[in-house]
Amino acid sequence: MSFRSLASNHQNLSLLKVIQPPAPFPYDHLANDTLRYVRYVVVSALSSRVVTVSSTSNTAQVASIRLWDTSLGSVFWQKDVKASVSEATPPQFSEDGRCLAAYDGTSLEFVDAHSGHSTQIVGVKKFGPKAFAISNSGSCLALVISGKGDDRAALFEQDTINENGRIIHFVSTCGFHDNQICYSNGGRSLILAGHLKTCGASRLSVICWDVESRAPLHHFTYGQRYDTRLAGPVYPIIVNGTGAVLMRIAELIPPKGTSTDDVFIDEWDLDPVYTFMTISHEGRGIGSVKTQPQGVVHGVDGHQVIFLKDKRYLWTWDVSQGNRLQLSGRIHHGDAPPIAPIGALARFGDFGERLTVIGNGSHFFQFFGVKDVRSKTEGGKSLAKRRKTTAGRQQTEKLNHYAMNVHS
Repeated sequence: MSFRSLASNHQNLSLLKVIQPPAPFPYDHLANDTLRYVRYVVVSALSSRVVTVSSTSNTAQVASIRLWDTSLGSVFWQKDVKASVSEATPPQFSEDGRCLAAYDGTSLEFVDAHSGHSTQIVGVKKFGPKAFAISNSGSCLALVISGKGDDRAALFEQDTINENGRIIHFVSTCGFHDNQICYSNGGRSLILAGHLKTCGASRLSVICWDVESRAPLHHFTYGQRYDTRLAGPVYPIIVNGTGAVLMRIAELIPPKGTSTDDVFIDEWDLDPVYTFMTISHEGRGIGSVKTQPQGVVHGVDGHQVIFLKDKRYLWTWDVSQGNRLQLSGRIHHGDAPPIAPIGALARFGDFGERLTVIGNGSHFFQFFGVKDVRSKTEGGKSLAKRRKTTAGRQQTEKLNHYAMNVHS
């Protein structure tokens, strides 16, 4: 499904306007420069926190990992790593967004994402992890390590308990690259997404295991002839009150009017088509939407995926309601930031009425708030307020139900 053209009922949309001045990039006094180059942006799906990996340039040999409060654009916690920003392993949030894990090439540091306090450091250099994930409360840690052999395989091999009582799950892979891994369903499932190179093209392989038994639940390979890749982080998301994940997949296809059998097509001539796919905690597809290649950025807000299109229009996808996108708001045109440098979106507030745009340019954060322009009333109470209250209550019920599942 592609984005539809905007209908004429502009007056029924929530209007988002700038509520705070943009927050600039931090200044690095040692490098005498600005940490303007942002390689990774990961938004906590169930909180208002964002973690970035940035540097002064693409080739700088020191990267800075920073945890931010999106409501203020302030740094809660930071860590410098001796690696180029393109080689640094992306940090990861737990499912509930309350815990952050960051890797500096030697050890993993666990951080309380709400307070910014470091809670523990675990040495993992001897395992050489290629990717990692952390469960809610940080009780479990998953590491992707290199396996032995020539066959392409991904195995949930073993688990162990370290000196601090934390369970470590090991997944060994052969023939995979650019892996991502995450826990789902309150740590009961473990999902691996990795790339397989076959016949000169990449395919996306997704494998899910039951954590307790280590038995595989389901797996599938996505992609046809040309390259298919993960484009961005794998996000936890809530679907029908239980855990799932969201993946943004980029497929490189020949331009329109070109035959797929044309062997003379160069990889640089292929066009990306993006598919947003939700995967259940059992590793099965739930729903998917296709978006236009350009002019779209996204974020996750609990049980919804948020899209910002053409600088102005905000769309939402409630996965539990099917594969239809709903036009839900627009940014005041004069305040709309350029799409190209935007890295991610974060939405929060009691009714999701606040939006932070996270970018890679002269300004890092741009803050917007909702000014609802619907004026019809029903029984002396504004219709907009009634709808907001209902939506907020439904979201709270889903989050509470999810929290019960996580802690049960």
